[in-house]
Amino acid sequence: MVIGIGNHHDPDRVDDKFKEITLTSYISDYICQRNDIGYGDAPYENKSLYEKCLMELKIKEKEMNIIIEDVQEEIQKMKKGGWFQ
Repeated sequence: MVIGIGNHHDPDRVDDKFKEITLTSYISDYICQRNDIGYGDAPYENKSLYEKCLMELKIKEKEMNIIIEDVQEEIQKMKKGGWFQ
């Protein structure tokens, strides 16, 4: 996990055995930046790299949109439940 997460800004750098966690971490980071979820200190969004990661993991954009909607709904429930102050 350390290698995958530590290299998520450059997923092409990792061996195949770390590829899935690295690609998933990049996608997660990109989605959070794009939707202002949490704190992000990365200075840019690389849409072409995001699309490449989706393609390598065989995830369609419309499938990601469903996941994003679900996550945003859960965040709203957590806010209403007092999880964030």
